[in-house]
Amino acid sequence: MDYRLPWHLYILLATVLRKRDFGDRAEIGRGNLEEEDEMENAPLGTSVLAQSVTLSYASQLEYIGEKEKALFVLLHLEQAEGRAIAIKQLLARHAGEWDMDLLTGDLCVPAAWISEANGIRARYDNDVFQAYQCFLEGGQQQLAHNIALNDLAPEVVIRGDPEVLKSLFGNFTPSEISGWHDTGNLYLQYAECVTKIPKLLEVLAKEGNAAPDVVQQAELERLAQSVPHLLENLPKMFEHRDDLRQRICLAEMLSQLLRLVSPLRMYGIAARPHTSSGMLPEQARLQHVQSSSRERLFRALEVASYA
Repeated sequence: MDYRLPWHLYILLATVLRKRDFGDRAEIGRGNLEEEDEMENAPLGTSVLAQSVTLSYASQLEYIGEKEKALFVLLHLEQAEGRAIAIKQLLARHAGEWDMDLLTGDLCVPAAWISEANGIRARYDNDVFQAYQCFLEGGQQQLAHNIALNDLAPEVVIRGDPEVLKSLFGNFTPSEISGWHDTGNLYLQYAECVTKIPKLLEVLAKEGNAAPDVVQQAELERLAQSVPHLLENLPKMFEHRDDLRQRICLAEMLSQLLRLVSPLRMYGIAARPHTSSGMLPEQARLQHVQSSSRERLFRALEVASYA
């Protein structure tokens, strides 16, 4: 069926002249309006038939290659939520083909919708980093966070680049992310620990018996408190143990953290991590056992020195 004439008649008679309309139009507060001007300016209710004709005409235009005209027609959908969804889907199907000046200028399409649609297309094309960037630009922080968490961060950890981790998860507003403290925030804490603690320990080692800088000592103690917390909670973040990449990522993170335990313990800073060895990968489990053994040795030596 050709929807050109029905749609244009609907727009003219129902929305412009307010003379005729579809029979299923729901009335919204128009029963008590007496003046003709009041009737003309009263809001229209919802019509399923009107929505159907609009969607059908837009699909017809898209099919013959008139995607810009199809978008213009979709702008006439009456329900805001449905209008946004339909336009974003159209934008995503033709990502990279649009005249941006036309979209943001004449058609007044929000830039955030365009970025989100580009993210959907990039995700479909398996370009995860492009999708992450587009979702961030489109204000879809949860979608961007999910991509960073499941697709980007494991690769970054395995590559050994904590600074990139900081840039990935430093762009989010915690209140916008579901479960932030048990997901993205753990990656940020990990990146901060493995970059700052070795440098601070190196400073302490150079100072020898000299009194350590109070600020640096306080910073080291703050970071050291995160190590047991991370060792305990990181395994809970990786639910898909059948994913080889996630298993390698977890093993790498735990190994890096466990390497920090003994040096911190030597300075009397870090407590023993409260981590069940059964939750650790084999390599990290071995380091955990070695670290625990060294700690017991240090305790025995301390007791012997006071005996």
